[in-house]
Amino acid sequence: MLKNTTFEKWIGTSLGNYRLEQFIEQSNWGPVFLARTNASSTDYQLRFLIGPANQSSKGHELYLERFQYQASQIATLQHPDILPFIAWLY
Repeated sequence: MLKNTTFEKWIGTSLGNYRLEQFIEQSNWGPVFLARTNASSTDYQLRFLIGPANQSSKGHELYLERFQYQASQIATLQHPDILPFIAWLY
């Protein structure tokens, strides 16, 4: 797992329509940031998923396909205790 100071360097970075405002935590999946859209002052939690290191290009392709499938399945879930899945960037 990477050190928190590595992720704190990303504060102020823009990714797509999101600007990283604050580092929140490091989880087993990857870092979580407070982010804000460029178009509004709405706050979001932006979670990075760190993929397996040292993968072949075919392995990376399969990982992305699996991730996109699972993300599309998660995006369809609706429950008061589940936050909506808004977007993914890659």
